[in-house]
Amino acid sequence: MLSTNILRYKESDRLNAIMVELTKLDAAVNVSDDGDTLTIVPARQLQPAAIDTYDDHRMAIAFGLLPWSNQESRSRTLAACRKHGRNSSLS
Repeated sequence: MLSTNILRYKESDRLNAIMVELTKLDAAVNVSDDGDTLTIVPARQLQPAAIDTYDDHRMAIAFGLLPWSNQESRSRTLAACRKHGRNSSLS
């Protein structure tokens, strides 16, 4: 992923959040010194983890399918998805 600095200035510091949460799953994550490149090496097997979403709906969506690939993993704060209004299935 190029130009990752934009991820730092949203509802949360998404760049840091992605790094922390993917590391919980045993992925290797590296950000270049200039902050422009994010490299992710997936884990051979996902480790069970409780994923924090930082009260950020895009973080909740990004990790929302994780429980189907790893039954022991879960998102801690899916309520962040409520930002989409009344039509949200979580409202």
